[in-house]
Order: sequence, then C-alpha cells, then structure tokens
Amino acid sequence: MTKDEIIPLPMVPVVRTQIIINAIVACFAVLLVSLRLYSRSLGAGFGWDDGWILVAVIFSWALFGEQVAIRNMGEGYNFNPQFSLYPALAHNVPIMFKLLFTFGIIYLFALASVKMSVLSFYKRTFSTEPMKRMIWATMGLVFVWLASHTLAFIFVCRPTQAWWDVAAGTCGNLIPIYASIVVVNIITDVIIMALPMYTIWHLQMRKTEKVALTLAFGLGIASIIVACKRLSAVFGYNAITNPTGTVGESAFLCVLETFLALCCVNIPMMRPLIRGWVRSQSTSRLEESEGPGCHFSKNSKQSGSRNMPSGDHSSRYCPGREEWDMVENNGTSATVDSASIDDTGSEKRFHSHDVTQPPPGHIAVCNKWAVTHGQL
Repeated sequence: MTKDEIIPLPMVPVVRTQIIINAIVACFAVLLVSLRLYSRSLGAGFGWDDGWILVAVIFSWALFGEQVAIRNMGEGYNFNPQFSLYPALAHNVPIMFKLLFTFGIIYLFALASVKMSVLSFYKRTFSTEPMKRMIWATMGLVFVWLASHTLAFIFVCRPTQAWWDVAAGTCGNLIPIYASIVVVNIITDVIIMALPMYTIWHLQMRKTEKVALTLAFGLGIASIIVACKRLSAVFGYNAITNPTGTVGESAFLCVLETFLALCCVNIPMMRPLIRGWVRSQSTSRLEESEGPGCHFSKNSKQSGSRNMPSGDHSSRYCPGREEWDMVENNGTSATVDSASIDDTGSEKRFHSHDVTQPPPGHIAVCNKWAVTHGQL
C-alpha cells in the first residue's frame, strides 16, 4: 500500500448521523435552487444573483464530498498511540490533511458565492445611490475576506506541503485563522441582513407585509447560529495531538452552514411561484363557479372591471359580452378590439403602444383598463 492510499476504518455512528443530516439539507437546498430558477424563468428572468447561487451550489457539494471522503479515514477516533487502530490513523492523517487544506478554501468560496448572490439581488432590486454604495462596499468587504483568508490558508505553512507533511517544513497556528474566518463571516452576514431593513420599513405597505419581508430577509440568522456554534468548535479543534478526534464537528458544521445559507437565501425567492400557484387555484375555483358560459385562458384571472388588480397578464372572454383585458409581457399594452367596435363611435379601436420604461433599477407602476361592450 502506497502512502497516498488510505486504510479504510469503520465509520463512527456520530459521523454517519452528521453525513445523513447534511445530505438531507443538501437535497432540500438543491430543490429550492431549482424552484428559484424555474420561478425566474417564468418571471423576471435570470441575473447575476442566479449565477452566483449556482456557483455556491457547486462549491457546497464539493465541500460535502470532502466530508464524505474523510468519513472512513479515522474521523471521530481519538488519536491515541495506545489505541489498536493508531497505526492506521497515523497512516491516514497526512491524506486527511490534504483534503482539509482544500476543504477550508472551498468553504470560503462557497460562503462568498452565497453572499455575492444576495448582494447582486439587492443591486438589481434597490436603486437609490446610498444603497448602491453600501452594496458595493459590502461586496468589497466580502472579497477582502475571501482573498485574505485564502492566502492565509495557502501560506500558513512553509512550504505549503507542510500542511500534510510535517517533515517538509513548519506551520503557523491555524486556530486564529479559523476564528477570524468565522467572526468576519458572522459580521458580513449581519451587515447583509441589515442592508434592506431601512428601505423595507419605509415602504408604503401594511405592517404585516413589512414584518413578512423582514422575516424573509432575516432567515440568514439560521446560518449565523450555526457559525456561532462552529466558532466554539474551532477552539476545540486540536490539529497537533488529536486531529482525527476533533475534526468531525467542525467539518460537519462547515457543510451544514453552507447548505443552510443556500436554503435561507432561496426561500424568499419562492414568493412569485407561491403567488402564481395561489392565483391558479383561485382561477380554477372561479372557472367552476362561472359555468360553461365563460372560460378563461391559461393562467388567467377575472378582468373587465376597473377595480381589479392591475397585474393581470391574461385575458378573459364571455360569449355575449365582448370583453377583453390583456397586457403583453414585453412591456407594451396589447390591442383591445372587437368586431362590434368601430372607429366611428365613441368606442374607438385601441392599438398596442409602448409603455414608458422606467430608469434602470426603478419600479414601473402601470394602470390597466378593461374595455367592456355589452348590451344594456
């Protein structure tokens, strides 16, 4: 057996439990990301925030793969010379440290990608200059956090090979680096959660809606709680005298934190999908109540009334009542026409015209009117 081949050891029960927990959370995170992308394909389209979230998924699964890889290298076993499996542990430790070297860097990139996704979403949602400056500043802080700690990981040992080969050189103290990563990570998470709060609470909407938005943007508190727990695990990690016995909790929490972060930032993105589903259910019930005399096009809602919501992107037609309400998805209002309406009377034919587009980053509010023609 070569020095690069591991001696497989039985998996410790607690390690098995940790892997199962992370596998469940990982699958849930992938489901949420898939629903997010599907929702975007139906609505606003894709942006940089979606690209960053895909990068985060890749890094998070790579991190999970490394946790699975070290499961039978002795993770969870105390590194005791009196232990019967000590020779196997001593053989596996250098291989495990090779993985832990890349594990720390992948962890940094996974979390940084999640943060950049949230900040990119803010960038295309909030248009005020002060907010944009704060977003750019936070992006800069995330980049500095990522770059500085990645370099610290690479150069804490001289040469880098000393990470896994003690005889090759010397290494500095890893604990301050790990602690710094976690502390700055928590600080940036708090900043990112706090950024939209002022804007949310100054919106003209019901208080219950403000609370709902606050809770949605504040879901990241779950990953912060895990990060705080990980901070305590950092100071319990002993890379010198008991690397195999103390690495398990830290590795578990790293992976759990990244997948929880993915869940937290994607749950708020489900709102358009949920609203669409609720509307479709309402439409189905309305169709049943209207009976065969009226029918709706796919994904439609009731129209023909001035007091109906202005967000309708569909049409409704009832025989005997020539009634249309339609808006195109490309930003133009559609033709309103009927065979019984001509250009000579007070009921003019309406042709499509461009809706004034707002400046980039602003929100356009359009009023939509239904033209009704029926017999009195």
